[in-house]
Amino acid sequence: MSDFKEFFSKNAQEYSKSKSHSKGSDLAALMDMLQLTSEMHCLDMATGTGFTAIELARRCGRVAAIDATEKMLSEAVKNATKAGYTGMEFIEGVVESTRLESGSFDVVTCRRAAHHFHDKGAFLREVMRVLKPGGKLGLVDMAVPEEDNSDLLNRIERIRDPSHVGAEKISTWNQLASVAGFKIIEIRETQEEYSLEEWMAPVSTNGEAFAKVKEALGAATEDDLSGAGVSSDREKIVKHRMIMLAEKPS
Repeated sequence: MSDFKEFFSKNAQEYSKSKSHSKGSDLAALMDMLQLTSEMHCLDMATGTGFTAIELARRCGRVAAIDATEKMLSEAVKNATKAGYTGMEFIEGVVESTRLESGSFDVVTCRRAAHHFHDKGAFLREVMRVLKPGGKLGLVDMAVPEEDNSDLLNRIERIRDPSHVGAEKISTWNQLASVAGFKIIEIRETQEEYSLEEWMAPVSTNGEAFAKVKEALGAATEDDLSGAGVSSDREKIVKHRMIMLAEKPS
């Protein structure tokens, strides 16, 4: 079992309870930016426990959702059924190679998941493939502050969550999307302050991971802390998120 499957299988029910994932301000902003209609066919990639897919289903005619972890998909099905959406299609698979029909979706979303992808370029190329000409990509992910020159944020994220591959700077995402052929329509950045304990969720603050995060922060310089959005007392972290709207050229 790969790291991400092990991590998400273990924490699937905790993610299903997460108010931040189910009702976060980034979700509302994403839906607003996409300008969805009932005629659209939408796909949510790396759907996790399904909250983004459910929001799509409130607005779109047809919704499919794909994830590589069976237990996360099981939670997504439960959440969709509880919300009254029983006609959604849930698929177990990877975002880099979905095996879905080319040019079949009006909208593809991916929220709070891309930092787990080993090949973000392959993910973007797959989105490009399955989108119709003129189709939209709505991408939300944690973002590394442009000033984080020591990559401290990614280093402590990998301690907290071994499945974390790497978050990117917004400038890097802009470049990756452009190389994949997308036209960037809009990029928004949000910032939310968390206590160190809140930031660790759903990982316990009583285990070895939390102790190692504290150790890494303790060894960081003031410049490293400031660049990563960590307070000088090492008790708070500002989490940056990117919301990108991009279009496949017609």
